[in-house]
Amino acid sequence: MHPIESLISVTHPDLTTQSFWELKLKMDEVKSKKLIASSYSTNDDGSSDYFDLPEAPGPYWNVLGASSQFLYFTMLTIGSQGTSPPINYILLIDTSSDLTWIQCLPCEECFSQLAPIFDPLQSPKFSVKSCKHYKFCNGHDGGCNERGECTYIAQYYDGSYSLGIIAEDTCRFDEREMSFNIGCGSKNRGNLFNGSDGVLGLGRGRLSFPSHLAFEFGFKKFSYCLIADKSGPTRSASALRFGNYVFDEPNDAVFTPLIYKPESPSIYYINITAIYVGGDSMSEVYKSVSYGMRVDSGTMLTYLPTHIYEFLRDSFRDAALSLGYKSVEAIYSDTCYDMGGYPGGIANAPQVTLYFDGDDEGKLELNPHNVLYNYPWVNENLYCLAFNISADGHAVLGNVQQQGVRVMYDPEGLVIGFDPNSC
Repeated sequence: MHPIESLISVTHPDLTTQSFWELKLKMDEVKSKKLIASSYSTNDDGSSDYFDLPEAPGPYWNVLGASSQFLYFTMLTIGSQGTSPPINYILLIDTSSDLTWIQCLPCEECFSQLAPIFDPLQSPKFSVKSCKHYKFCNGHDGGCNERGECTYIAQYYDGSYSLGIIAEDTCRFDEREMSFNIGCGSKNRGNLFNGSDGVLGLGRGRLSFPSHLAFEFGFKKFSYCLIADKSGPTRSASALRFGNYVFDEPNDAVFTPLIYKPESPSIYYINITAIYVGGDSMSEVYKSVSYGMRVDSGTMLTYLPTHIYEFLRDSFRDAALSLGYKSVEAIYSDTCYDMGGYPGGIANAPQVTLYFDGDDEGKLELNPHNVLYNYPWVNENLYCLAFNISADGHAVLGNVQQQGVRVMYDPEGLVIGFDPNSC
């Protein structure tokens, strides 16, 4: 992974790390994480149990590179290119939407990207979905245009959006090719999309990328390990894995049931039952989070209803005070610390544990880096609580709390699994 500055310098000449972060706090709903890997497992008959999206070489990858601590991407070859060289498209990861979309020509309004904008005329298998024959046309906030073509609208909390038509084309990964439905965006706007080429939809609906894989190959699960970006020349890659065996063996996974919400069919919800902070605990949290907690790879912080957040914050402050943490003010959170000169840094931070429905020990014990987030562009010693108040009262499990944990999604089995020892 490359630091956020490399992304900013390519796509936003006037956008600093701090201003980018401030923008991220305002919307924190663009679902994007960089996930890359390069191998897959084969059985004796040559079939595979799982595959990982490949890390694609080439100038686009080398230039964009391209992640911060809170943005993750993957690469996917889209289109039947014929004799033309295949193009690897950089896609933001979105576990809270279904339709995969990219920018397409002719483009009425498109943001800057490094790869050539997709040209449907150069892809022989590209075909637009007709409203007469395609039953999903009324979903995705779209409908039908004057030509009888299926349309979509993808909208995000910061005002970013993509509008276009729904089509069918092919994508390629390792040695496979698959036909799938894709959004072809001709009108797209969004600060945090700049430099990427679109979004990979990993939601629960029938148009999502995992649903296509389940139909085509029988792969019914996917998992990822989010690795925090590290400065320096050597950085670990996060892994996005699809298949039926998406955990490493042996594993220490705990599982919790998925909740289905008809009004939000694409979202992965689970029940959070209790929170432990230092020596304090709050039980029956689910009574205050009736909607469930959304598991989201694209939201950075974990968001909680006000009184639950205040319990966590106040309990953490009390425990941190007893450890001698030096409290400071910062714009990023109401609970920040200057850890300069503190023996051991954040290694002995107060323990925070989240409990979920399901297994008797259905808990996620957070490591210090899942609880306190570092802001080195302000001060290398500045750490803030990686939780915040939810503006709408809903709960979201953000990616900081998921880092270093393999998270497994099983839409058919209706469970999500957490394995802290598989990354």
